[in-house]
Amino acid sequence: MPSTLATFANLLQNFYVGKVNEQLNNQVFIWTMFRKAVLNWEGRRAIMAIHTTRNTGVGSYADTVDFPFNAGNQTDLNLTIVAKYVAGRFQVSGPTIASAKKGGSHAFLNWAQGEMDRLVTDVKDYMNRMAVAGGAVKGYLNEHKASSLTVAQLLPAGTYLADLGTDWWEYSGDFTPFLNVVRATDTTWVPILLRRCDTFNLVDEQTANATQCWVIDFDLVGQRIEIGVGSNTGANDGKTTVSVAAGHAIAVEIAPAQQQCATPANVGINPVAAGYQQNHTLQPNGIFTNLSNNNHYGQTRNDADAAAVPAVAAAGAAPILQCEVRTMSQAGAHLRIAPTLPRMQQMCDIVDVISGKSVDCLYMNQIQRSTYSSLLIGTLHTRTDVVKKGDGGFLSFSFNGIPIKVDRHVPRGLIIFMCKKTWKIAELQKGGFADLDGNVLSRITNQDAWEGFWRAYYELVCTQPNANMILTGIEV
Repeated sequence: MPSTLATFANLLQNFYVGKVNEQLNNQVFIWTMFRKAVLNWEGRRAIMAIHTTRNTGVGSYADTVDFPFNAGNQTDLNLTIVAKYVAGRFQVSGPTIASAKKGGSHAFLNWAQGEMDRLVTDVKDYMNRMAVAGGAVKGYLNEHKASSLTVAQLLPAGTYLADLGTDWWEYSGDFTPFLNVVRATDTTWVPILLRRCDTFNLVDEQTANATQCWVIDFDLVGQRIEIGVGSNTGANDGKTTVSVAAGHAIAVEIAPAQQQCATPANVGINPVAAGYQQNHTLQPNGIFTNLSNNNHYGQTRNDADAAAVPAVAAAGAAPILQCEVRTMSQAGAHLRIAPTLPRMQQMCDIVDVISGKSVDCLYMNQIQRSTYSSLLIGTLHTRTDVVKKGDGGFLSFSFNGIPIKVDRHVPRGLIIFMCKKTWKIAELQKGGFADLDGNVLSRITNQDAWEGFWRAYYELVCTQPNANMILTGIEV
């Protein structure tokens, strides 16, 4: 075999490019779960029309009289989709190629297998995490309580107090954006917004001063985050109170900019800075952002709320696009409790009532599956005439005939009730290796190395959020 770089590139093409593409298509659950939408793209943007209002010109009437109702029409809204970019890179050095020359094609194939298999795992893990928590909304709080912190405790003249206290909240979501937070270092705090999942407005401020919130600590074992609260006016009353309907959750969003206090002006990280690895504006939107962000691809969907502090004077353009996010507990502090079959059935029924569609898939974490299995004790039925072997565990579950699927990127403490037909992948560029010049490998400038990368340009879009449901506040 001729020992040239072109030969190695051809081996890579023949043995691994198609294999990696196929693996990713079969293992990334957004590709396996959702259909691809056919869209007309203008640059990196596309317009998707969605149905929001039925024709009201329908009714009963008497003989020989004018119709007692006016002609109506269907109403559509346009979603503006902007493709996001995802890539995975691999690299091969000159010495590796030299070693492969001595060892023949098998040496190169052994290297390629190790690199490419790991690339599949890394890209798959990232895309699966983005499919759940990509974008602004990272997870949910189930507790209902008032915060205990004030701006004077939080940032007196820009300094940190050891007696800051604790204000921990049970959280089911992605912890990745908070992993670099250091409680004693306010420059690491992550600014967040707390959005009500009943009205899609922000939680109430306790006073007229603008409340600011940060994640200042996290607890992976207990699945909690600590939230600091302040005011950008400098007054000692930067508090927030959870004013949300019983049985509803609160979405945790990464704020669009640094939060501000009187001194210093900016507190915490800049959430859209180029150096911040969890810059949510660059990520494909996941299930949480599709279902719980106030802005759904250019359409706002909040309710008018005169009782809010401050008051919200008008509803958004499309409140019909709201998705229900409910809690297991429906009273008191709404602490996590064990799941119940009636509450799960209620989630399916609510989706059916408000959307006219049915849930056809449930998603949960593998650990959550064991919690669900305990519900089945006493409800399982055995046919003694056909059973030949006993087994102490299960790999396949369903609820009311609806299949339950698991993925480790679905956070513990919640279950996603999905109507798959309401989800689309807006694909600008099909996933694959960048080989526009015919070569998978490209020379790295000023290095004795070559690299290649797999990339996809896409966005995940829910066309009818109210046909889906999230149930959180479940015992972990």
